[in-house]
Amino acid sequence: MTRWRHGCALLMLTLLTGCVTPPPRLNAPLVEAEKASAVVVYLQQTEIALDQLSFDGSSQGAAVHLVGSIVAGKMASNRAKAIVPYRQALLSHNLENQLIDALREHLPVAMVRTDAAFKIVRTEAEWRHHLHSVVPANVLLVTARYGFEQNLEVAYVYADVDFSHYHRVPPDLEASREVSFDARMAAKPTLLHRGSYYSQHVLQPLFDESVQGLSGFNSSAQAWSANGAEAALGAFAIGMDEVAQLIAADSQGGLPKPADPEKLWIKAADARMGLGALWAEVMLRRGDRILVKHSQSHQRYWIDARQVKAGS
Repeated sequence: MTRWRHGCALLMLTLLTGCVTPPPRLNAPLVEAEKASAVVVYLQQTEIALDQLSFDGSSQGAAVHLVGSIVAGKMASNRAKAIVPYRQALLSHNLENQLIDALREHLPVAMVRTDAAFKIVRTEAEWRHHLHSVVPANVLLVTARYGFEQNLEVAYVYADVDFSHYHRVPPDLEASREVSFDARMAAKPTLLHRGSYYSQHVLQPLFDESVQGLSGFNSSAQAWSANGAEAALGAFAIGMDEVAQLIAADSQGGLPKPADPEKLWIKAADARMGLGALWAEVMLRRGDRILVKHSQSHQRYWIDARQVKAGS
């Protein structure tokens, strides 16, 4: 099971069962000897991604990178053509390095050493190879993604953070079928801290059906590509910085916790589920940016005020 499918299964379970117990979070920095020696970034993509949801009844989100030669299906092919005008502008900026720079600037020193190295892994095999080289140890994994939801209405940066103690390398999917349940549980890492974070950006109000200027996929593509893809590049730069700050602040218990939070009905993109509406609790307002928490999944989102339904 890939990391995206596993995450989708967890999200569906959350939506079906209602509120769940919040994931564990650190409330204070660890002592230096217990901190991870590296920030491992699980990044499957090599450029901006465009989400494509399957329509076979599943809720799986499939990554469609902005390379026409690897895109299958008529809908995906049409979308790939529409984004050609700004693909080159995006490729000329190394967003992967921008992500690492943002994480380094806002290093989550509660979990990692101040001299922590950064390591990018793109496959389960590379991730397991890293584990074999460090266990037993506390390991910080940041599963990241930056891209557009499938209709190009929302640009987003996403990170799922998992900080766990690994005393051994767990069996892979194939090997786990050959061992007992007790053996699998014995190899399971101890989760110390988990968080899920988004920074989302839009060019038009998502609930206003009267807005015609950017309606339609092609129009959205043109808007994001204007002036050398200035809007897209700005969204991803701000998004990476906002997400990196959330990771660092949350690892030290530093995010706002209002006693009686305001509730908003918002539209937000999800890397696995697409664009959807949900209730969210306001944690902080900063100009036209709003930090919210989904009350069921406990994900944190920086969103644009134009993602909020008026009067909610």
